[in-house]
Amino acid sequence: MPSTHSAAISFYATYITVASLCLPSRGPFTSIPKTLPPIIFIPWASSVACSRIWLGYHTGAQVIAGVSVGVVTALVWFKLWTSGADVIVTDIVHRILALIPFL
Repeated sequence: MPSTHSAAISFYATYITVASLCLPSRGPFTSIPKTLPPIIFIPWASSVACSRIWLGYHTGAQVIAGVSVGVVTALVWFKLWTSGADVIVTDIVHRILALIPFL
């Protein structure tokens, strides 16, 4: 079974890294270098993933599987979000909720 800790932390580290490098900075974050989030979050995610092995909770293969799931999911979600798919999904959810009479 893949490590869910590794999957979750890899998702966040990947998403934050891709977003900080690919999206324009806005508001109070314009003075922060775009390379700072990856410098913070990639080692953090790596230490959490490695800790799963060091603590004996998972094997290396399980951690690699978890990291792979997290990275792929983050990249797919980022692509969907930046392509406008989030608007389509939100519209679908609103249409479904409108069909439920007690909401």
